[in-house]
Formats: sequence, C-alpha cells, structure tokens
Amino acid sequence: MYKNIKWTIIPVLGVNLLVNAQLSEIYYDKNYQINTAKDLYNQEAYRGTQYIVNDLINFNHLESYQQEIASFYDALIGLILQDEGAENNYNAFVVKYPQSAMVESSHLQLGNYYLSRQYYDVAEEELSQVNIEKLPSGKRADQYIKLGYAQFMMQDFENAEKSLQKGRTTGKYKKQITYLLGHIAYAKGECAEAKEKFSSLAEDPEFTEKVRPYLVQIYFNDGEYDLAISNGKSLLKQNKHPEIALEISKIIGESEFRKQNYTEAEPYLKTYIQKAQDPTLADYYQMGYVLYQENKYEGAVNYFNKIIVGDISPISQNAYYQLGNSYLKIGKKKEALTAFKAASEMDFDKTIQENAYLNYAKLSYDVGNPYTSASRVLNEYLKTYPHSEYKQEIRELLIKSYINSGNFAEASQLLDQIPDKSPQLLIKEQEVSYAYGVQLYNQGEIEAASHQFEKAKKLKNNSQYYLRSLYWNADCQYLLGNYQVAIENLNSLQKSGGNIPESQQIPYQKGYAYLKLKKFTEAGQSFEEYLKNPKSRYKSDAELRLADAYLGSNNLDRAVDFYNKVASLQDQDGEYSQYQKALVYGLKNDQKNKIIELEKFVKKYPQSENIVNAYFELGLAYAETENYTKSDLNFQKVIDTSKNNDMVARSYLSKADNSYSQKEYQRAINEYGYIADQYPQTDYALQAVNGAKSAFIEGGRVKEYEIWAKKKGYSINSSDAEELAFLAAEKDYLEKKYTSAAQEFKLFLSNYAHTNRQTTTKYYLGDSYFQLKQYDQAIEVLKPVASSPNEYQEDALYRLSKIYLKQEKENDARLALEALYKITSNEGYKSFVELELMYIYSEEKEYSKANDMAIKVLANSKNPENVKEQASLIKARGLYFSGKLKEARNMFANLEKSTHNSVKAEALYYNALFKSKDKKYDASNTVIYTLTSQYSDQQYWGAKALLIMSDNYYNLKDNYQASYILEQIIANYKEYPDLVSEAQNSLSKIKK
Repeated sequence: MYKNIKWTIIPVLGVNLLVNAQLSEIYYDKNYQINTAKDLYNQEAYRGTQYIVNDLINFNHLESYQQEIASFYDALIGLILQDEGAENNYNAFVVKYPQSAMVESSHLQLGNYYLSRQYYDVAEEELSQVNIEKLPSGKRADQYIKLGYAQFMMQDFENAEKSLQKGRTTGKYKKQITYLLGHIAYAKGECAEAKEKFSSLAEDPEFTEKVRPYLVQIYFNDGEYDLAISNGKSLLKQNKHPEIALEISKIIGESEFRKQNYTEAEPYLKTYIQKAQDPTLADYYQMGYVLYQENKYEGAVNYFNKIIVGDISPISQNAYYQLGNSYLKIGKKKEALTAFKAASEMDFDKTIQENAYLNYAKLSYDVGNPYTSASRVLNEYLKTYPHSEYKQEIRELLIKSYINSGNFAEASQLLDQIPDKSPQLLIKEQEVSYAYGVQLYNQGEIEAASHQFEKAKKLKNNSQYYLRSLYWNADCQYLLGNYQVAIENLNSLQKSGGNIPESQQIPYQKGYAYLKLKKFTEAGQSFEEYLKNPKSRYKSDAELRLADAYLGSNNLDRAVDFYNKVASLQDQDGEYSQYQKALVYGLKNDQKNKIIELEKFVKKYPQSENIVNAYFELGLAYAETENYTKSDLNFQKVIDTSKNNDMVARSYLSKADNSYSQKEYQRAINEYGYIADQYPQTDYALQAVNGAKSAFIEGGRVKEYEIWAKKKGYSINSSDAEELAFLAAEKDYLEKKYTSAAQEFKLFLSNYAHTNRQTTTKYYLGDSYFQLKQYDQAIEVLKPVASSPNEYQEDALYRLSKIYLKQEKENDARLALEALYKITSNEGYKSFVELELMYIYSEEKEYSKANDMAIKVLANSKNPENVKEQASLIKARGLYFSGKLKEARNMFANLEKSTHNSVKAEALYYNALFKSKDKKYDASNTVIYTLTSQYSDQQYWGAKALLIMSDNYYNLKDNYQASYILEQIIANYKEYPDLVSEAQNSLSKIKK
C-alpha cells in the first residue's frame, strides 16, 4: 500500500485564544498604577509594564500584597524579555513568596506566552505544570485546547488527543479542534476517522485547502482512485501547495496505474521519478510497466534495468519478469533469458515463478543458455512442474536439445531416466548413443566409445545408426586389440546389405585386422578386394599393406611387385616401399639386389627415419657377401649416428663378428670385451662373452678365456638350474601370463642375485607389473633399467613415462620423456614423446617448446587427425601468447571446424575474445551463446567466456546484464577460483 505522506499544513489557532493571557483573570486590584501595569502587560507592552513596576517597587509605602504583585510582574516580565539575571530574579521571588498564588499562575502565563510565540516545546513544558481543573470552569476548555495544541505541535498525539477532546466542550474552536483531531487520526493511520473529520471541513472556506491534500491521500488508500485523481489534479492546478506537488503527482500517476489507464499515468509517474531524490524499486517498476503497456519497450527496458542486482523482493520478481517480456518485444532473446532466469529463482508469486521458468526453459533451447545446458533447464522444469500443461512441449524440446547441444554424455544419462520410451524416443536414444560414441572416439576414449556403439547396436532397427555403430565399434575393437571381434562386426555389416558412408572402407579395415592376427592370406584377399574400388587417399597404403600381406605369406615376388609399385611415389609410402623391397630381397637371399636397393635408399632418403636401419641392413648384407670393409663402414655409421642403444650394441657385435669371420681373433676379442664392459649383465654382454669364447678357442687360447671371462664378471659354467628358472619365467611372460611371470622373475632375482640376465629379468618383471597395473612396483624395478645403456633402456623409459602420466606425476613424466627422446630412433616412441611433451610444455606455459613439438607432431603424417588437431590447438595458443595475433586468429578459426567439443569450445572462446577486442560486442556475445549453449560440458571455457560477455555488456552500458553474469560466475563456478576472483574484481568496478 502507498505510504501516507507527512503533510506540513498545520493551522494556527485563533489569535484571541493564544494571546488571552490577562492577569486580571488571576488577580485583581483597584490600585491605579498596578491596574495600569496590568493593562500594559495584556497589551504586550512589557517594557512599559516593567517601568511602572520598577517605579512602584521603589516606593517604601507599598503594602505587602502590593509589593508581592509588583515583584511578580518584575520577575515574570524579565523572563519573557530574557533579561540578564531574570532567572535568578524569578527564583528569588519563589524563595521570598513560596506560598504565593502567583507562582502557579506563572506557568500558565509563561505557557500561554510561549504558545503565542510558537515556542511549542517550552509552552508544553509550562502548561503541563498547570492544574487546569482548578481554573474557573469557564476557562478550563480554552486552556485544554492550548495544552492540546502545544502537544499536537510536538507530535505527542496521544496526549494531544486527550487534551483536545476535553476542550471540545466549548464550540468556540470546534472546527480547529476537528481539524487537529483529523490530523492526529491521519498520523495514526486511522484513515476512516481522519476522512470523516476532514470531510466535515471540506466545504468550509477556512479549511478546504488544508484538508484536500489529506483527502487525496485517503481516497487513494481507500481505492477511490477517481476522487484521488480529480482532487489531486485540482490541487496541482491551483498550485497552492508547491511543496507537496511532487507527492500529489505520484498519487495521481499511481491511481491511474491502478485503474490501468497507463497513458494517463505516464506523465505523472515520469514527473515524480525525474524529480524525486530517491525513487524506489516500485516506482521504477510502475514506470517500466506503464511504458511496456504503451508498447514503448525500449523505455520499459531502461526502467526495469534500474532494479538493483541482488535485490530479492516481490517487486523485483515482477520487474524481472516484465523486463524479460520487454526484451522479447524488442527481439533481445538472450537478455530476456537472463531476466526470466532471475524471476524464476524467486518464489514470492508462484504463478510468475512458473511462467518465468517456462520462458526461461524455452529460451534456453531457442537461443542457448550461457549458465547451464538447455537440456538441464528443460529437464529441471519437468521435475519442478510435472503436471504442467506444457509438459509435452517441453519434453519434445528436451529430446531435440540432446542432439542439438552436442552434450551427448548428459543426453544419454537423461534418456536412461525416462521410463517406457515410445518407439520414436527409442530411435532418438539410438541416435544419441551413436553420436556419443563418435564424440568419445574423437576424444580418444576408445573403450567408452565402444560401449556406446554396443548400446546403439542393441537398439536394432536397421537404421543408419545401427549399421554405422557396427562399423565404428569394429574400429574401436581394433584399437583395443580385439582384432577378431572387429572382423566379426565388419562381417555382420557386410551381411546386412546396408549402405553407409563407411561401406567402401570395410575391406580395408578387415585387412588391417587380419594383418594383426597374422592371417596374411585373408589380409591379402581383403586388400585385393579393397583395391578394386579404393579411395584415392588410402590407395597407396592399401597397396603397401597388400605387399606386407604377401611378405607375411612368403609370396616374396608379389611383395616386391607391390613394393615396386609404391616405391616411385615421392612420399612416406614410397620411402617405406623402397626400404621394404630391399628387406624382401634379403629374405630371398638376394644380397646383391638388397645392397642395390639399400644404397638407393640411403642416397634418396638421407633424412629418413629408417636411415639407421638401412645402414645396419647394409652392414649385414655386405657381411653376407664377405665385403667386410663396407660392412664395418656401415656398422660404424650406425654407431656414430644412432640414438638407439639397441642398434648401437648390435652394430658393435656385428663388427666383432666380422673380425671373427676374418680370423682376426685378437681384434674380435677386444671388440667383444668392449661390449661386455659397456653393456654389463645384458643379453648383448652374454653374446659378446660367447663370441669371445669362440675367438679364444679358434685362436688356440682356451685357458686364457677363463681368466678373461672372470675379469669381465662372468662365470664360464652357467648353472642349468638358473637357465631353466629363467626360461620358465620368460615363457609365462611371452604368453602374457603376467601374474605368474612376475612371481617367477621376482623369485629368480632373489635366488640368482648375481645373474648375468639381471637387466633382462628386471625389465620383464617391471613390464609384468606394468601390465598388471601395479605401477609402484613397476617403477621400482624399471628405474635401474632406464638409467643406463642396454637393450631395454628405451622400453623401460617408455613404460615409466606412461606410468608417470597415468599417476599425473608431470615432472617425473617430463624427465622420462625427455630422456627417451634423446636416445630413441623408434618412430613409435618418438611420436609418443613428441605428443606428450607437447601437452606438458603447453600446460607449463613453455609455449616455445610446446610449439616446437607441435610442429613435429603436425609434420608426422602417421599421426591421426585428432592428434594433429591437438597440435594445431597448442600451436595456436603459442602464437597468441607470443603476440602473433593474426596467425593465432587464423588457426583458431580453422579449429572451429573441429568435431571435438573441447577443441571447438576453446576456439570459440578465442573467436569471442578477438571480436571483443575489435569492439564488436554483440557479435562476441553471439559467439559466446553458441559456446555456452552447445558445448555446456566445457565448463571452464564457458565460464571464461562469460567474463568476456560481462565485459561486453559493460561496454554496451548494460550494467544489469554485466552484473548479473558476474554474480552467476561467482555463485556457480567455485571450482575455478581464478575466474571467480576475476569476476569479483569486475563486479566491484561496476558497483563503484
């Protein structure tokens, strides 16, 4: 209800009443001079009175009663005139005449005097000390009126009412008393009584202008809006009360508002808001609502937006709801969503709350939701209002949002919660399962993707989703090492007779699976079938794999034919074919052609990843043709250039074997000895010791061998029991019986602490623990293997790297990866290291190093597209943080085409950031809505983008939207304290 206005129109009682303070009413004397003094006193000629009184006091012949009267006048007038020493003079009179009737009459005289001078506080204090009931009966009513008036003016309404009621016995001041009592009733909120009293005076010329402002207020309070309006307008027109004109305008405007006369209400409400010092939320709400009803939506938004963010009240709930409606009218759906969200979170008016929630849910689907996923909002609406008349409509939007949003994880979970699905919904469920599987596949979560494809397969309806799930599940099974299961899925797909975009690739996929199973004949048949109608992108690879299949089935001539076919290509496939062709000649024991092809290879591909292998194979081929000089030359090239300890050790052994073959036994013994020293307790060392043994024997120096072997730390009589124990453990290991293998290797090391097979045994034991996911035990035994050169050093570093990555020990992983990268020539290991170091350097913000690795990842054609995409993302980050914004912008723009939510979300974030930097704030906000609504599973990038959106609105002068967004970040993203802190700082800036 509108609060009563505190009017200041207070009447002054009649002059005769206020100044009627004649001493003759209290005391009478016939003495002429004293009577003269009384007359002058009654005429307020106080100095004249004081002169006569002082003159009287100076005569010694005054009677005592005359002396008392004169002294009283002198003391009283001194107080009235505030003469110096007046109070002491009056107190001296009271002491001298303690029983004087004049003392009590002084309160009456002083009270009446101060009342006439409008010193109401002093008047009330003095008059309250008068015993009115002792006054003559004809004078009591007037005195009660005087006391009541003083109390009234001091806002002591309770006592004023009592005094005035006692004074009503006289009709002399009836109207004034009625007015005062009306005002008291008004002040106490007793509007009916106030209205009655004021109405009785409304036609009285003396009071009509005084009571009409009160009546305007009372009419409004009583809902008599027509009377409030007509009387209010009349008052404004007469302009006799300019001090209350603003309040009258407010009453008129609000009365018209209550009558839904919005056009008539507008000018009065606008006048009040523009001139009032502190308009309320209700004032802004009414003004906004009036403009909304007049279709002035921009103006309505302006007033609704003045509502303080964070205010929780019925008015703010209404205002947020109408703000949302206003935004809808001007086509600002995104801003409307925020307003409806705020209204839906308040429960003062349940109907408004439900309607706001409905609009919020619909808009979440329509334009996206930056705060949470549209599907979540729709689902929560159904939970909150299960009997809503819009239930079916919202459910349909919910189902559509599952697919449109790309948030398939949440979609799948929510679909699982819906019982008794209709056939149409089951089809949608299959679609979601398939799409979720593809999403997981692209994210590298192969096992999880396989589960989703299996789910889609079970919902059999021979749709495209069923057939494509067969295909992609086969691919998942292949990547998981379940090659036979992959083939079975592909066979089922072929038998179905269905046609899907991937149908052409089925033989190609089967061929790879058969190769892994070493079913080379079936692999060859599959690749032959594929090559009847290949995709150009995969043709050369299929020919290479067909050649590999022929090689595996020992059809060497056909293998050479296909390697020759691909070798002419100027790419990695041509390089691989050239190398493989040389190896096939070696298998055919055609060392001459093997040498020719390898020499071509090293000349044509000096930077090849296989260059070290080619040198090694040339060394073997020349040794077979007894060209030991060239053989040693190539083995030395391996030793000089290779980072691979295994290749280096094998090359040293091969050179020693060449010396032995040339009967240069001493040189052979020296070379074997070097190997035993460099690779202690390894298989290489054992081979070297055995090679040296043969050299000693052939050189006729058998007795020296025992001494030589002992110096190298090897026993010449190997224990049969030791060998049998090792071979038993190794058998279990090779058969992947890792539990028993680990037990046996551990026992072996305990029983044979000084075994020559210590390095091999520790690697096998560590790898067994790795396969069993017993990572701490694996680390313990693999670290010594990884710390020194041996044939298992690379493998140990690889295993350690993977363990540290799984355990999220980033620093340990980095050290292991960097150590592996320094020594390996294994292309698989190099690719792995480059990728993981790229991620680590990026996380540690070492953008230059991350960029170097990203370039290598991108240059490796064997890397899958999703890996290359991650490399492009990291490279784009590096460009941005190094200030190369143009190149970064281009790379991020390309990454928006990604099928990975995480990649696309980050790319969209930078798109929005660049647009904001370009001051294209609306365009930036549009991108952010796309990010937050379609990729709501990417919470970090969504929250980070909301900071940009808030800044955009701030620059657009929309502080409400800017503040509200920051409040949402602070409330809902506590898991990102850095973003919350930034939001708090920005909010403080806005509120300053």
